[in-house]
Amino acid sequence: MRRLLCSKEGTVDLLYPLKLGKRRNNAISRCGCFASIKIKREGMFEVWIVKHIILQHNHLLTTPSKVRFLPINRSITSTSRLLFQSLSEVNVPVSQQTTYFSSQVGGIEHMGCTQLDISKMCRDDRVDLKNYDVD
Repeated sequence: MRRLLCSKEGTVDLLYPLKLGKRRNNAISRCGCFASIKIKREGMFEVWIVKHIILQHNHLLTTPSKVRFLPINRSITSTSRLLFQSLSEVNVPVSQQTTYFSSQVGGIEHMGCTQLDISKMCRDDRVDLKNYDVD
């Protein structure tokens, strides 16, 4: 049986209080939403049956203009990754990479990723490169 929950399910963990000056104040993303669905696979076949469903959310849903920012809708394609890697190798800043790429795909809403995603990809590539032994 599988249980799929709303991303705002649960409450903020108050077991570890914030220390002064150690963390920035982020918005609270949990609101105790009970929206969920339970599904179960019947037998050895690929037939899934809905066992329980709750559709009511206790918060506003994402507007259509903001859906592109959800993690499930963000990804960097392999060709885009190659472009960003080649631009990073010649020390083009991430902000200029984003501007160039958005102009190539017809606007920032068609990029499929954010500037932060590109920045994290470049950072991960640098970390991976440091882990190689050069002889």
